Amino acid sequence: MKTGDGSRRPWVRIPPHPFLSRRIAAGIAAVAWKTPRHFLGARPNAAPLRYCLCEEMKGYSLTRRRCTAVGFVVFLLLALGGLFPLQGQEERLFRRQGRIFPRAQASRSSVPRARGPALARELPAASQAPRFSYSISHLTWTSPDESIRVTVRLFTPDGAADCPVVIFSHGLGSSPEQFDYLASAWAQQGIVTVMLHHPDSDKSQWIGRLRPVAELKGIYQRVWSGRDRALLMRFAIDRLCEMAGQEGTVGEQIDTSRIGVAGNDLGALAAMLLAGQLPPDNGVSLADPRVTAVAAFSPTVFCAPDRGAVVYGGIDVPFISFAGTEDNGIVGDTKASERRIPFDSIQQDVCRYHVTLLGGDHMVYAGHIRAAKRDLDAMYQGVLRDLSTLFWKTFLLADTYASVQLNHGTLILPASVATLERKVVVSEHPSTAP
Repeated sequence: MKTGDGSRRPWVRIPPHPFLSRRIAAGIAAVAWKTPRHFLGARPNAAPLRYCLCEEMKGYSLTRRRCTAVGFVVFLLLALGGLFPLQGQEERLFRRQGRIFPRAQASRSSVPRARGPALARELPAASQAPRFSYSISHLTWTSPDESIRVTVRLFTPDGAADCPVVIFSHGLGSSPEQFDYLASAWAQQGIVTVMLHHPDSDKSQWIGRLRPVAELKGIYQRVWSGRDRALLMRFAIDRLCEMAGQEGTVGEQIDTSRIGVAGNDLGALAAMLLAGQLPPDNGVSLADPRVTAVAAFSPTVFCAPDRGAVVYGGIDVPFISFAGTEDNGIVGDTKASERRIPFDSIQQDVCRYHVTLLGGDHMVYAGHIRAAKRDLDAMYQGVLRDLSTLFWKTFLLADTYASVQLNHGTLILPASVATLERKVVVSEHPSTAP
């Protein structure tokens, strides 16, 4: 737009950009407007392109007739993603592929404000006091015919004997190291913890990719049923039973009559398959009688509530599940409200518990990428760590004090962080008696 004396009137100033100076941004915008007009054969402006660039870079301003072009360029850059990283990788996961997910943020009233240490003071001290130091080792187990090969991250309590075992399977798009806060706490209580690694569906499959959700969806189509993961967990149980009593191996520390299985997301589905859930692919049952307890962190659910009794009615071991109020799936279709269906649907007379993380989303289990959310992650992970430790101490270690805390109302939870629901069967386990 021109004034009466022929000079150009600034129409809008370019706002500050977090990664580019306004001078460079103005030059890019001017090129984006001028270049298409030359390529399309339109009559160029009287002023040379070089003059236009110099003027725009000097004044940091745009004229009215170029404003739509600037808007189009900005929209194009944001749509492509990655050229100007205005949003973090984790937030783009919620918005890619044309599918808008609720941003995993709770209302101000439900977001806990306490820090990790404050949370620790409110949770039971008995569940946090370490009894053993622990060692971490990495092993590779291979079947005799080499058809199965699995890498494990092994946490063993130093100097402990006759230890129960927990086998953990991480979620889609995460890795075992992201759950060390669980494994270390369990090992400090005298539990040998086996963290399975699934390299074909870990975080290396999406971090740094241009289309992370597309990559994860492709993987999800192959592993959605959890069968492959459940077979790996069963193979790990077989391997541990073979090693039991062998000197110089972890087998001399373990008691294979007390085996717990746990997992996050698809790993939780695999754990529940071993505990007696009907497979979602309608295949042969994967229930393993050697499993004595199961912990499901944000379990993947494929059935409606009215079908829950059929799908989960066969789970006949103590069960605990964790889910957030904003715990909607990023790749899968499981909604936050559906993750409690297993807890509500178990028909057997077994102790079962459900923990609701108020304001927690699907990323709190493995931890957010953004540093700004790590304080909240520490709070939620403190709940996951301490309640799961109480659960294992009750049903794998037969700890009477832990059982009283878990089952009989002496457990104090921060009201703004989590709630605990429980259905206790007193006759099931000696340590559950009042």
